[in-house]
Amino acid sequence: MMKTTNYLLAVLAIGLLAPLGCKKADQPSGPAAEFHGVKVDMPKLETEFASASQEAQNHVANLKRFFRYGQFPQALVELDQLSKTPNLTESQKKLVSDLIEQTRQVITQSSPQPGQ
Repeated sequence: MMKTTNYLLAVLAIGLLAPLGCKKADQPSGPAAEFHGVKVDMPKLETEFASASQEAQNHVANLKRFFRYGQFPQALVELDQLSKTPNLTESQKKLVSDLIEQTRQVITQSSPQPGQ
C-alpha cells in the first residue's frame, strides 16, 4: 500500500510540474503594428530592448507613446536619439535603423498628397 501511494504521488507531481518546463524557446513577439498602411515592428522593439539600459528603455517608452498618438515626426526624433545611445548591440542598431525607415514611410503616407 505504501509503495503504491508513493508511486501515485510521484506520478502526480511529475504531471503537475511537466507543463512548467514546456515552453517554446523563441515565441513570436506578435504582429507588427500598421500605421497608414506601413507595418512597424513595435513588438520586436519591445523584446529587443527589454534588457537594455534605462536610458534606452526611456526612449522606447517615449517612442511607443509618440506612435500611439500619431506623433510620427517626434517618433523620428526619438529614434534618432535612441540610435545614439551608447552600448547598443548590432541587432538593436539594425532594428532602430529599420524603424527609422519605416517611420519615414509612415510620415510620407500620412502627409496629405498634393491636390487633396
